[in-house]
Amino acid sequence: MSLKSDTLELAALYGSIILLSLFGIVWDIWSRLLTNGVDGIFLLLICLSMVGVFTLALLATLKDARALLQPASAPAGQSAQSKPTAKPAAASAPASPANPSPSPVPKTEGE
Repeated sequence: MSLKSDTLELAALYGSIILLSLFGIVWDIWSRLLTNGVDGIFLLLICLSMVGVFTLALLATLKDARALLQPASAPAGQSAQSKPTAKPAAASAPASPANPSPSPVPKTEGE
């Protein structure tokens, strides 16, 4: 199997689990199981955690697939010759301090 087909299979599996979990949330609310006790609350929490975990897994899988589908960089020998060198920035005057001369602090009676 190729890497692309493996990625598509994982994405389909993760997507189906996410859809089933979302259906479980909708059914929990629609059947009023949520308001009838702790079973509905636990079902909601389990479905929400499944959606969260598999959404993160789906996003990570898709991110890896995009990284694998990007074009390869140029060989090392060509990259040094073809890239222009960065020109140094023009010398500028040093920045002046925010408060060039501190104002004298008045002395208190105890000093």
